[in-house]
Amino acid sequence: MPLRKEASSSSDSDADDRAAPPSSSLAAVEVQVQLSRFHLETLEGSATGVVEVRGLTLGVDKRELLTDAVLYLKSGVRYGLIGRNGTGKSTLLRALADKTIPGLPRDMKIVYVEQENVPGDGRTALQTVLDAGSARGRLVAQIAELEAALDDDPDPQEEERTDEQGEQEEAARESGARADNSTGDSEPPPPPHPPPRERLTRHQRRLVECVRAILATRAEDTAVEAEQAAARRSRLRGKVALRNALAAREAARRTREDELSYDKAASQAPQLLADLYEALDELGASEEEELAAASAVLEGLGFGAEQRDAPTKQLSGGWRMRVALGCALLARPHLLLLDEPTNHLDIQSILWLQDHLANHCAGQTLVLVSHDRAFLNAVAQETILLRDAALTYFPGTYEAYMQAKAEASAHKERQLGAQERQRAHFEATIQRAEKAARDAGDDKRLLQAASRKKKIDRIGSEKTADGKKFKVSYWVGYHDTLRPQVELDKPEEPVVIQLPPPEALRQRGPLLQLRDVTIAYGGSPKAVAEAEAATAAAVMAAAAAAANPVQSGTRSSKSAVTAGRKAAAEAAAAAAVAAEAAAAEARAAAGVVLSHVTFDVEAGSRIGLLGLNGSGKSSLMRVLAGQLAPAAGELAAPASTRLVVACLDQHSGRRLLQQHGRSSGPEGGPATPFTAVQGCCPTLRQQEVFDYLGKFAVPGPLASTPLAALSGGQRIRVALALEMLARPHVLLLDEPTNHLDLVTVQALAAAVNNWEGAVVLATHDLQFLKDTCNQVWVVEGGAVTRQPQPEAADAVADYAARLMQGIQRRAARSKRQ
Repeated sequence: MPLRKEASSSSDSDADDRAAPPSSSLAAVEVQVQLSRFHLETLEGSATGVVEVRGLTLGVDKRELLTDAVLYLKSGVRYGLIGRNGTGKSTLLRALADKTIPGLPRDMKIVYVEQENVPGDGRTALQTVLDAGSARGRLVAQIAELEAALDDDPDPQEEERTDEQGEQEEAARESGARADNSTGDSEPPPPPHPPPRERLTRHQRRLVECVRAILATRAEDTAVEAEQAAARRSRLRGKVALRNALAAREAARRTREDELSYDKAASQAPQLLADLYEALDELGASEEEELAAASAVLEGLGFGAEQRDAPTKQLSGGWRMRVALGCALLARPHLLLLDEPTNHLDIQSILWLQDHLANHCAGQTLVLVSHDRAFLNAVAQETILLRDAALTYFPGTYEAYMQAKAEASAHKERQLGAQERQRAHFEATIQRAEKAARDAGDDKRLLQAASRKKKIDRIGSEKTADGKKFKVSYWVGYHDTLRPQVELDKPEEPVVIQLPPPEALRQRGPLLQLRDVTIAYGGSPKAVAEAEAATAAAVMAAAAAAANPVQSGTRSSKSAVTAGRKAAAEAAAAAAVAAEAAAAEARAAAGVVLSHVTFDVEAGSRIGLLGLNGSGKSSLMRVLAGQLAPAAGELAAPASTRLVVACLDQHSGRRLLQQHGRSSGPEGGPATPFTAVQGCCPTLRQQEVFDYLGKFAVPGPLASTPLAALSGGQRIRVALALEMLARPHVLLLDEPTNHLDLVTVQALAAAVNNWEGAVVLATHDLQFLKDTCNQVWVVEGGAVTRQPQPEAADAVADYAARLMQGIQRRAARSKRQ
């Protein structure tokens, strides 16, 4: 029987391309599934860990995202969910997390980490992860809350205010009753007023809410255990267990919904506190072990001591998203839902998360949405395609799916071509036979030619989908043909991005040159000079130590170093360490980010920058764009004033909304991509503006949509179109793939490769960097150095392997400690 359910969602499509305005209005999500009469899927899934929902229809705002689909998730399998922006990937994940889809196992623990809007509070990142991710942390949090509620002293003034407020409410009710009774006999008597609720002070209300939450959690756990027992038993024992499970579920509902008086809460609180302490003592894992596990997760996600100990409400949105990711990883849910988890991570954190999900999450079911192809291929074992309001499953990675899809499409084209040739051959043969029979006046041969026409109707697939020879008995139902016909897959609308060519320059040589550049923030020239001197001294000390290495003594007197030489080598090594420490301290005092940067941006070059968050990539981009002056050194450009440099960073979409989102168009309406482009270039005619936006995958209907209603990925494409209006010679791209889907990322890579200008790219998407760059530079340790490998793929692989070795060394060191 179909079952419908409605819930609320913040969007009707993916967070990448949702068309909901930023007014945070809730959209109703309607869910319809096919369930059995007794709704046994809820209990059967508890025993197997499998999610199987048939006849799933998911809609938002009268738009169906899924129609009669089958949702099937095997236990312990990692899935990659792919699909175009706006098809409903994030909505499906949110419906799973909220359990608005009927048929999901009640006891299944589901954790959803969305890519934006992660809240923060006064707890530190470490405490937040411990409270949410470990059983001991949850118990400790409950104990702390209950003890605080019990120890909270009542405020006499507040109690007086509460009494006065209650008296005022009672007087208002009595006056309202008198007013209702004085309206005359023609009016029906008003319904009786409900009894007044118990008036509580702040500290009493806090205790009641705390006790009620603990009782609700305990009742829910009891109901889940009863349902699991019912799923494992059958016959008479199963009937009794099912009756107990239903009673436990009803008790949990009453505990959650019924009112709790203060006297009852105060009488139950001491026993609850004792039970919590007893449960804490029974836990096997020690507090030190859970603290070490939480610290390891936060360290893997890039947290230093400063971010780990800071209140989460003071962290940026990207760091709060990492906190939520750490909570989900430490909680080890049955079903983990990750929506673009790499958006705010650097390369090292992505590699750590990739290794953690692939090797340390055994038994967990994972559904992953990501635009990072390398990350998706390394983590996902199977692929789910959301397309045309249906879910299609493929037993392999994304790359394997794309290869199999191309091979299947080519096979169908060959098969269809062969059938067309066979049809043409039969028709030509029949025409010749009919002509010969008419010329000869032979009616018998005419009948033979007519009977051959039936062969044309039997042209079709010779084998079934599973490879067996086709038989008519296999094909149940009414059909227009005698054989199933080969149908080519409906092609998706291609995403094409075309960057306009730069204007020609009449000089040769590098377009931009950095000569011994130092980048600093807030430091005085004297402090920067001292930092430069300290850095130069550290370089010389390191060179001296390398020239005179410390050698270990051997038994042979000929190969052993003398005591004097050994002491000198050790002194040189110690001096190098001290000089590097002094240089680091001087750079920090002067606000130096990068020192002695020297490289050229040639015409047509593709330079990729690799580095961790905070290493200085964005600062280097700002210097190249002319937005930040070097503290020392020189940024040289050709003498021609026609050189144009454009910069698209990860905040360009937000700035576009801030600059144009609240402005009005020429007719008084909200600003759109069309009005934004026309405002920057008034000489363009209307059709020219639409054609220009179409080159950036912003078609006509989207070009007329208000900027505030566009998704993050769509605003990025509009921002890129505005930057390219000046036809720049150098394009700086800082994390351009954030908020884009896989197809759009590939289209952007093709556009960069086909463009004639120079590109400097900073990204954590290793596959995108491999596809576009011809040289790779690494930003780390306050310096910018070029990777020695001539091929970008080899340079990226070498850097990633070096980072992975560091991650493995830290993990081994943590285990030893």
